[in-house]
Amino acid sequence: MALRNGFLIPDPFLGLIELKCQWVAEKTWTYRTTLPHRAVRTAASGTKHVLAFGLDTFATVKLNNTAVLTSDNMFVMHRVDVTKLVADTSDAIVLEIEVQSALLQGRRIKDAHPEHRWVGFNGDMSRLAVRKAQYHWGWDWGPNLMACGSLCDVNAIVELRFISIASGEDVRDKIARHITVLANGTTEVLQGTIGCTCEEPHVIAARLSVDGESIHRSVDWHQPLKYLDMEDRNVEVDFEQAEGRVRVSVGKPTKGFVFEERDGLVLEDSALDLVAGDEHVIKVRGLGRGQQPLGWTYLGAP
Repeated sequence: MALRNGFLIPDPFLGLIELKCQWVAEKTWTYRTTLPHRAVRTAASGTKHVLAFGLDTFATVKLNNTAVLTSDNMFVMHRVDVTKLVADTSDAIVLEIEVQSALLQGRRIKDAHPEHRWVGFNGDMSRLAVRKAQYHWGWDWGPNLMACGSLCDVNAIVELRFISIASGEDVRDKIARHITVLANGTTEVLQGTIGCTCEEPHVIAARLSVDGESIHRSVDWHQPLKYLDMEDRNVEVDFEQAEGRVRVSVGKPTKGFVFEERDGLVLEDSALDLVAGDEHVIKVRGLGRGQQPLGWTYLGAP
């Protein structure tokens, strides 16, 4: 997410763009922040600790350039007493996490143990030497994308809306829940039966938000799609070239909204399912002044 937010990589989940992002797995990454000394809280016992709910995966944690923790297992939490280290300074504290390439480290470990028989179902067998989520190496139909960094609990809001395909109006009240997504744990988001007796074709739109920003959307469609009238969707597209972004909004549920492909143009997102009242703001790079407007279409467009 940090690389996407910084526009250093495109959306790896579109088409085969993941192939352009796999270089990330071969690099060493450093996360660095500066903490005011007064911001470091003291425990009731008078001690100060560094807490790590999970480090993914071969990581070294430093305070003011002094290593205080190393880890090679993303599923282990750590607590390190740093009372003496921070007591010697009244200046700001520099916290740094250096993460080595789990892909390359795994291969080194595998090569160092030829006596071991590395048996797995598919993929790069060096993954078996690393205590890291195995799906990061990809699987039969999943992307091969290596995440890394620190894990932490995240407070989020999950919403469900029930929206008429014909009118774009909500057919019942939305459902919203505040949840805490646990680091190194499984979080139950929603469970149960939701009553909705509306016979009118409608979609169920789910949205996950963190700090007011939508980080994931999903739309479940009434089936079969071929019997639905999808022509008039009241789509509005606003290109803000100076800001490098595009705003897309609709009046009615819209499936498969895609932008025209153009050489030299990079879009943060495309191939969208959209619903009324949920504007998408998409970063775009390479759309200069004086160029032809970017074309777009959607399923059932006239």
